[in-house]
Formats: sequence, structure tokens, C-alpha cells
Amino acid sequence: MRLADFIEHNAPRILDGAVAFARTQAPAGVPFSEKELRNHLPEILKAIAGDLRMPQSASQQHVKSEGRAPVPEGPESAAT
Repeated sequence: MRLADFIEHNAPRILDGAVAFARTQAPAGVPFSEKELRNHLPEILKAIAGDLRMPQSASQQHVKSEGRAPVPEGPESAAT
């Protein structure tokens, strides 16, 4: 199974885990509601799966692995 397929197939479980993790990472005194924590996570997972399906060269993979991917054009997304 490809990673993008795994993400899409297991999105609800991944979302539950991400919400639980986010609660442990919130800055002190900054409360997040369940709704706030779940607001953008499905869009982020969808963007990740879509990006994984995009063909890319070895050079592009290397740049992205170092966090130097080009900034996408258009409106800012939840994943951005």
C-alpha cells in the first residue's frame, strides 16, 4: 500500500492521534477546543496525500526532504 493511500484510508484514526498530540504541544495558557484542533487537519492530510502522488525528480525530493520546497502559488492552505 502506498503512503498516500494509507493516509486516506486511515484519516479518521490519524486525525484522532493528531488531535491528541496537538493537545500535548499547545503553548501554556492557550486552550484549543476539539473543534479548533480538528478544523484544518483533514485538509492537511488531503494536501499531504495529494503531494505524495505528484511525480517529482530526485532533486525535487531532496530539496523537499530538507524543508526547502517551493512555496505553492495561490491562496494559503491549511497545509501551508
